[in-house]
Amino acid sequence: VLIRAKKGDGEDKEMALDDIHIKNSRCGNPGSCSFNRDYCGYFLDAMSNFSWQLGDGRVVDDMKVESTPQDNSVENGMYVYADMTSPVLKEGHSSMLVCEIINAPSQLTFCLTFFYHINGKDNCSISVGKAQLDNTGEDILYTRKELFKINDYKGQGWETIRMNVPVEWGALQQVYLQATRGNGPRAFLAVDDVTVVDGMCEAPTTSPPVTVTEMPAFFAYILVSVITCDFDNENFCSWTLDQTEGLTWKISNPAKLQDGMPKFDHTKGNYFGKVKV
Repeated sequence: VLIRAKKGDGEDKEMALDDIHIKNSRCGNPGSCSFNRDYCGYFLDAMSNFSWQLGDGRVVDDMKVESTPQDNSVENGMYVYADMTSPVLKEGHSSMLVCEIINAPSQLTFCLTFFYHINGKDNCSISVGKAQLDNTGEDILYTRKELFKINDYKGQGWETIRMNVPVEWGALQQVYLQATRGNGPRAFLAVDDVTVVDGMCEAPTTSPPVTVTEMPAFFAYILVSVITCDFDNENFCSWTLDQTEGLTWKISNPAKLQDGMPKFDHTKGNYFGKVKV
């Protein structure tokens, strides 16, 4: 990405840029995806035993999905499905698809909607939940909360789930989709049209929570692509100092600002905000 500023006529000219964000998918609401073109911001968890495939399904006969939901057309409608056909897989093996980071909405609740389809001669299960990263203290805390789970459902159509998901102020969230293999490879599990919208659902179909799992700090570095810190709590969050060059970083003190230092920070825009100098 190249951003170039070119001087024109006259001396009284200014140009400024702020808050550039580059994501590894097309623009749109974080966590939302129709899967008609790509995985959006979703990625495979490093601890998964098998993969999620993008397409219209390669499984046939009684496991075939006859039609796709809502925005999809018969010609080009696609979804993600869990491929559990490998002979090396065992019962209980799972795969997790995780979305990009979602900032906490102003109403501290977002509406999660998705379609799922389960079919086949063997058992499998699907669970959907949220992962939350808290790196404001000395230790990085990464927790997962299971919001929805269903086992061994044999259907011929798509089911809809819509739920309100409460979040904590300032917390970083991720939505995850987890498929778990049952007693055999002849199972078909698909997910489509995931949407994450700020605010309460108009007509939720289910309510969280189900299960909460606390993960060790190691998983935060694997599953979370961005580690953030606003330095407002007068600490470096998860960042550490490298003083091998004889220099150091300090948290700013608004009462002792020096020439050339910013008057206000980016986060709060007032004297309460802190920056690293």
